[in-house]
Amino acid sequence: MSDFHQHGPITTLHRLSEGRAGAAEERLRAAAREVDVRLVLPCHVSDLGREPLRRIAAELRDADWLREITLVVNGAPGGVVKGAPEGMRILTSDGPAATALGRDLVERGLASPAAVRPAKGWNYWLGLGSALAEGAQVVATHDADIASYEREMLVRLCLPAVDPDFGYAFVKGYYRRVTEGVMFGRVTRLFFGPLVRACVRVAGHQPLLDFLGAFRYPLAGECALRAEAAGGLPLLPGWGLETGLLCAAHAQLPPARIAQVELGANYDHKHRPLDDSAGGLPRMAGEVATALFAGLRAEGIDFPPEARHALQRAYARCGAEAIERHAHDALLNGLNFDRAAETAAVEAFGRILAALPAAERHQLPPWGEVGEEARFKT
Repeated sequence: MSDFHQHGPITTLHRLSEGRAGAAEERLRAAAREVDVRLVLPCHVSDLGREPLRRIAAELRDADWLREITLVVNGAPGGVVKGAPEGMRILTSDGPAATALGRDLVERGLASPAAVRPAKGWNYWLGLGSALAEGAQVVATHDADIASYEREMLVRLCLPAVDPDFGYAFVKGYYRRVTEGVMFGRVTRLFFGPLVRACVRVAGHQPLLDFLGAFRYPLAGECALRAEAAGGLPLLPGWGLETGLLCAAHAQLPPARIAQVELGANYDHKHRPLDDSAGGLPRMAGEVATALFAGLRAEGIDFPPEARHALQRAYARCGAEAIERHAHDALLNGLNFDRAAETAAVEAFGRILAALPAAERHQLPPWGEVGEEARFKT
């Protein structure tokens, strides 16, 4: 059970009751009679046949309020997808049609070659555009590797965007991540949150920073979008996807149309290593920071070299404060807490922040700017 706390410019929708998921789903089912609701699942071919995706498919088998589930897959040999759950529409993000669309976007100057590489961001963008082209009024999306998945998560995510009594255009999910007595979510806990607070220390309270600071799990991949919002939001590829989406939502939507909703009691998905591999947490943190700084620059907030040094010092302080807070939280709740590992993570993230280049902002255009001809190609 959660608290009632409302913080910052957005609405927080808590999970205040147990055992009432059926009532929420009935309300969603009634509202969805008038609203086309679709789910997009970006994934790599390696996710197919694994237990998390099988569980997701089983949980959603009776979700009759969903018009369609689209699995957007990259990495399938020859573009042939095998082992996908039944009942899902399949799009291949590195197949001939998607490749031609990517080439078209680059030629028209709407995207860079880096932005159209087959990966999560490109998958997400293609799935979103395909759903919109087919008349979706609400598009939900989440990862395909959620080991603790329950249908209630998607019900709670979609209801505030579907039911007119809510009226939200952008709904972000949040949850806690504790698995086998250990807190995860290290990039959120030890990097993004402390970095936003460090930015406030250096640049002062800014609308975007206060907005981002209000989200309980800003890097969560779960969100639901009304079509009128989804068609106007640019997307960033790579690990900066969620940060870029929040920055775009802040720029284009009034806070009264944005909410975060608690999805469930707990959440578990793939844990990534603290190393320099392509899928490691430092690489992820670097792309998240790049997306954050791009969003801040769009708001007229920049960190020249002298301010960047101050920001690095502020992050080190805020990161140390975060370690102490989480240590006390773990102690109170009887969780395992490896202070040395947490400290190593903050130090690794600090090195990434110090070495971060002034990277070019690679983004995928809003679907509203692409045009009907390109939509048809999906």
